[in-house]
Amino acid sequence: MLARARACGAAWGGVVSGASNDPGTASQGRPGMDVLEGEAPTSGQGPVDIDGVAVDQLRAFVARIERLEEEKANIANDIKEVYAEAKSSGFDVKILRKLISMRKRSKHDLAEEEELLAIYRAAVGL
Repeated sequence: MLARARACGAAWGGVVSGASNDPGTASQGRPGMDVLEGEAPTSGQGPVDIDGVAVDQLRAFVARIERLEEEKANIANDIKEVYAEAKSSGFDVKILRKLISMRKRSKHDLAEEEELLAIYRAAVGL
């Protein structure tokens, strides 16, 4: 798969960032991400295929995934900041995370878990 990506990257005049040890080849300074770079050749007619790969479609998928990964990282950072703010306000972050986890589950699942937990606690003397 990487060889195929290298072939496509070479045909574009770009590189596959994971194929080189040079950190300057990584997309937007993000080392370790296997991202195709460069421009696809323009033939003037229809989509460009290289070795059975639709270049424009592949580039669009890569761009969308990169954008979503960046958004995901930003959201994860925002969540971390909210937990830090809650902690500085005196809340127990471990309990807060458990509460968030519980709210994602159905009431039936929570009731079943609490019932089993009560049985297990009684069995071990808690």
